[in-house]
Amino acid sequence: MNQAPTRDLSVEVGATVETIQEIDAETLTLEEDDVQLEGTQLIIAQSVFEGVDVEDERLSITTEAGIIELTLDTTDKNNPHFICDTSATYQGEDLTFEVEPLEGELSAIDNAITEEEYHYDNGTLTLEASYFEALLEDEPDRETIMLGVQFTQDGDTTITYLFIDLP
Repeated sequence: MNQAPTRDLSVEVGATVETIQEIDAETLTLEEDDVQLEGTQLIIAQSVFEGVDVEDERLSITTEAGIIELTLDTTDKNNPHFICDTSATYQGEDLTFEVEPLEGELSAIDNAITEEEYHYDNGTLTLEASYFEALLEDEPDRETIMLGVQFTQDGDTTITYLFIDLP
């Protein structure tokens, strides 16, 4: 059985959006108050998912900036895992990834990054811009990087990969 998220779902939409004109969902019941806009983030209230098994739910949210289309799928994971897209593009600033830590801990990140170049706090993993700048200085033609992120929980190890495009 799939598990509902334990906090609000935040989705980067790439542009500042100020108003929602229409929300269309296949099976979820979404009211206007269930979806918030904060700059370039679209936030769906966690309460929407309570008691609902979401599998390949398609959402279409019409805004003044255009239509945002999402496909949602709750996960059947009892181990720590990312609750955001694990692909990103470095644009000269720190990169942030959201984690559902459950009862686990971040135990390691690929040895290509040092402990000074990332921070993990309260389910948020931040990769410092200085890491990417140093990498690009050493390898200016590099286009992408893959980092393995290791979590441990009750003696079990889970490894997830982050894929980051470089300018």
